[in-house]
Amino acid sequence: MVSREKLKRDLRREALSRLEDAARTVTDFENLSREYDKLDKLRERRERRNEILTQEIQRRNEKSRRGNIHFREKPVISDTVIPPPINNMWWRQLMRGDFIDCIYDCPFEIDELTSNKAVSKQLKILDDSRKEILYYRIIKDYPTQRIAEIREQSDRNIRKIYSGAIKKIRNQANRNT
Repeated sequence: MVSREKLKRDLRREALSRLEDAARTVTDFENLSREYDKLDKLRERRERRNEILTQEIQRRNEKSRRGNIHFREKPVISDTVIPPPINNMWWRQLMRGDFIDCIYDCPFEIDELTSNKAVSKQLKILDDSRKEILYYRIIKDYPTQRIAEIREQSDRNIRKIYSGAIKKIRNQANRNT
């Protein structure tokens, strides 16, 4: 059985396509533009809500995992008191001599952090702004709002650049393999 929501969605889509087909004058195109603007605002709100909910779920998962030992949160167990910065995973890697991740902890050398040669090649040819966005989003796990603040851009623009870069890398990597 078809749900009521799906029927409403199909009716709206059909009405919009009729508006597109019937647009002949400037006012018709302005009305069509307003409809597209409304749809765009709705989509942006849904995306933001989805990101906020995803972040909230991740925070809750982090809280519930505190009892379990997670790779990145594994505490250092010793008899001495260790200052908080040294208790960080990054510092512990340095102290063990495993400093490759620390050396390549730079947005512009993100291609060095993957072992897949096709992906590494695609990352290497990306421009610096895309590399920086991928680095902050994937490696540092920053939300798009924070990246937008860092780069002084809109979060919508960051999401668009991020999804385009990921799509381009996947397409090129799949062609090369």
